[in-house]
Amino acid sequence: MMGPIWKGARREHGERCASRRLLLSQLSDADLLTNTRRLVGSSNQLFAALLAHLAEVEARGVHRTRAARASTPTASTSSECPRTPRSAGPLLPSP
Repeated sequence: MMGPIWKGARREHGERCASRRLLLSQLSDADLLTNTRRLVGSSNQLFAALLAHLAEVEARGVHRTRAARASTPTASTSSECPRTPRSAGPLLPSP
């Protein structure tokens, strides 16, 4: 049953990509470069925000708390195979 849904999503993605290529091909060189610079800047800002969030998660140890809770068997899962606890190591390498 998943096949038709996936194929439809893939077709829609292909159509969107083709549509974007058509729009990009109509941009002037100057507009294309301006848009590229803007997108790179946005990407850098998003990446910086992601790194800040990951650093805060690490500083608070939130990932360790969540992993500990996830590895604790509950009444509904006690008869099933226990979950393997996740590593409690740091998310980011130490400088």
